[in-house]
Amino acid sequence: MKGVTILKSSDKYLVFACDDEAHGRCVYKIAQRENDVLHKEVATLLALKERSARIAPHLPAVYEYGTFLRGAYRGRAYYKQAHVEGRTFSQCIQHALTDDATVDALFPRLMHALVEIVLDDVGTRWSERPTNTLRRVLLDEYAQLSRRPHIAGLSREEGIIVNGRHHPSLRASVDGILASSAFRALDATAPFLTTLGHWNFHGDNILLTNSGSPEFCLIDPDATWHVADPLLSVARFLYTFPHDTADYRQYVLQTDVLTGLDDALPEVQVTLLWPEVIAQTYGRLFGPFFECADDTGGSHADAMLTTEQRFRLRLALLLCLLRGVNANYEDEIEFFDRRINAFRNKSIFLFLRATEFASVLATSLEGAAV
Repeated sequence: MKGVTILKSSDKYLVFACDDEAHGRCVYKIAQRENDVLHKEVATLLALKERSARIAPHLPAVYEYGTFLRGAYRGRAYYKQAHVEGRTFSQCIQHALTDDATVDALFPRLMHALVEIVLDDVGTRWSERPTNTLRRVLLDEYAQLSRRPHIAGLSREEGIIVNGRHHPSLRASVDGILASSAFRALDATAPFLTTLGHWNFHGDNILLTNSGSPEFCLIDPDATWHVADPLLSVARFLYTFPHDTADYRQYVLQTDVLTGLDDALPEVQVTLLWPEVIAQTYGRLFGPFFECADDTGGSHADAMLTTEQRFRLRLALLLCLLRGVNANYEDEIEFFDRRINAFRNKSIFLFLRATEFASVLATSLEGAAV
């Protein structure tokens, strides 16, 4: 192989670009473990290309896939995909590669295209009552996070104060959402859950192409979902703000919760460390959705969706946040200046964001439809 460039290396995957005689510049994705997940990812890409005329142009071609038969990666699953020249949407925000006016114009256009993609019926509807499935998935994610060592104690508190604002416990808010009339009403709608979707539209998986045709490509579907709401993919796009903040470690938590020496409600100050211009852009694009959980605004997607779909989108975002705590759980706590009350931990950060959003959503459902 020539011209090899490492794009990502983790305990799960190795991803690199290289020059290929047959196809030009290509990308290899290799499983470091869990071959089955990568096999399912390839199957998802191929099925989406076949079943959805809307998403197909936005998926880079898959040239080859299987399991290596020799060499250091013998027995590891892989696939080879077309390389897309461009930058991710998150890079566009973080590195000031486009001015504010361009980003602000791109965001609603991108959101509109993503919503159109997920509303395209791919013919794989799930027959079980949606409330049964969604309740089970949400409570399963909550049960998992409530057993995590750094989260267990916080999850048992009656509430928590974040940046001076009181929120009920995450479990209380989730229970309130599941008991709402908006949630119960989902069973009266046409079946909408599906067994096929990309479900991973966060900003680092959206490549803005240099060629401009198509305007963007979508990479790395999440193959760990068995069944989900198609709107989960759009929710993952809205999840870009907390995802990037956690992934790039652009935050600090200031709190005495790790000492546990008093009986007061836990109080945490969350400070974002993004440079001001970047924080403002993230906040302008994504912040209103997290701050406003009713139908008065907060998302460019809302204008395209029915009242029921807007609620489903918010429910899917809550699921993203809960899954984020589990998927990003880390034992290590990174302390600032050896102070026990100032630290970073991705799972605690996302737990706080989930608690905040669940509280806002539950409160909105008490007095008005979403």
